[in-house]
Amino acid sequence: MNLKDQYDVVLVGKSYFSTIFATSLQAQGKSTLVIDDPQVKYGPHWSLHFGELERRFLKMWGDTYQIGPLSNIENYLTPRPITLYFQGKQIYLSGVPHQNARELMRKLATVFNLDKSIWPMEKNQTDKFDEFIFYYTERISEMSFKFRTVTNFDQTVFEEVQSVEFQQLFNFFKEKLLAPQSVVEKNFIFLLQFMYHSKFSSDVNEFELYYLLVSLFTPRYEIDEQKLNQDLINLLGEMGGHTKATSVQDWQLHRGRPEHISLSSFEGVVKPNSVYFMGKLNGKIPFKLASSYPVHQGINIVFDFSAEPEPDVFSSMEGQELVFSLPERLGMDYPIWHGQFLSSAKCIIQVPYPKIKGSKAEFHYEKIKSMVIKDLSSCFPRFVGASALRCLKIYEGSDFWPELSLKNMRSGHQKTNLVESTGPLSQKKVSGMTYWGPLRGRSFGPFSFLMDIKYQAYQWKNSENRTQ
Repeated sequence: MNLKDQYDVVLVGKSYFSTIFATSLQAQGKSTLVIDDPQVKYGPHWSLHFGELERRFLKMWGDTYQIGPLSNIENYLTPRPITLYFQGKQIYLSGVPHQNARELMRKLATVFNLDKSIWPMEKNQTDKFDEFIFYYTERISEMSFKFRTVTNFDQTVFEEVQSVEFQQLFNFFKEKLLAPQSVVEKNFIFLLQFMYHSKFSSDVNEFELYYLLVSLFTPRYEIDEQKLNQDLINLLGEMGGHTKATSVQDWQLHRGRPEHISLSSFEGVVKPNSVYFMGKLNGKIPFKLASSYPVHQGINIVFDFSAEPEPDVFSSMEGQELVFSLPERLGMDYPIWHGQFLSSAKCIIQVPYPKIKGSKAEFHYEKIKSMVIKDLSSCFPRFVGASALRCLKIYEGSDFWPELSLKNMRSGHQKTNLVESTGPLSQKKVSGMTYWGPLRGRSFGPFSFLMDIKYQAYQWKNSENRTQ
């Protein structure tokens, strides 16, 4: 495949966000190149926490604009039950709304202390509850699809289609968590935003609470990003777009705009009209955000439990995710972690740690490993501990979580300025280049990113060269 000399849009960083974006842009007649540059990544966490709202939104996108892989998005999704370890209890969240509601009301009465007068949950009413939750999710997806961006989208959208019972449930939820007073309440909202919003925050606004409540009741999925990317890349190629696995070697600017991009591969140089960075910027990229926020990077530990004398200790967790959090750790270095149980004998644990300039992930390895082994013993009393496992690998992963509060950033994505960072004193603002990574704003996880990408892609229809 030979690259063109010039492209309307160059997307740096390959993920399902960039391949969906590229395919949609190419469908509008814009020449598009996706550079699979390892220096710009989202991280696998964004593939794990994919919800029912996102599924329905993408299906609508595919049906509306004839993008086959999105119309058939269910082919790329695997249901992913989640177990929360919170206040010494395991809270199992499945894909069935009424089961999740019962589990939360039974094990988390401090937040879901509801009686039958507020939300009746008798056996003959569970089907009605499930039908309403899925209808509600469908309507929210339809209405959000019509909005331009998440900044035009507010809580009235959630309120317009809800029932009286759901409003009562939400009001109780809001009373406890909109301005959490106790450490337990703050910890719970922190846990939810870690899972569903992919950020560190223990404060929340009313709009974000609606999304969190819907996410608690509806199914969660793991997206097969590799398969979806490949099918979208194939479609992009059929449309005339290009993808290249390489890194950017050099950026040539003219009056603060990208003039040429020099690639590491033999293709050499391409000229972009607009550039989008689709993920976290590696330190080797000569640009940075004009404003920055504290970040927590993931340390991954791969454990082998095959030496466990009781082999069925973790059998019930196979194919599930465990999220562990203790209220007393809120505000400390390692307040939360999550694990993927690939089988009854193997899991990957991911522990976010504060990424501070000059610090090394290796300094945290032993402390984190000891903490996780102790935590696993709390979750599974039959687990005998360190003697029953082998640490196959421990390393710093590509996932990260920005620490965002209502004070330091408003809800919704916003224009994020980039500046040149070629030297310690270099702060020259650049144009024609847009940052579309997780630090773009307080988000609803993948949902708000997809909303903004959809709007950005289709506003190009009547625009020749628009970068924001």
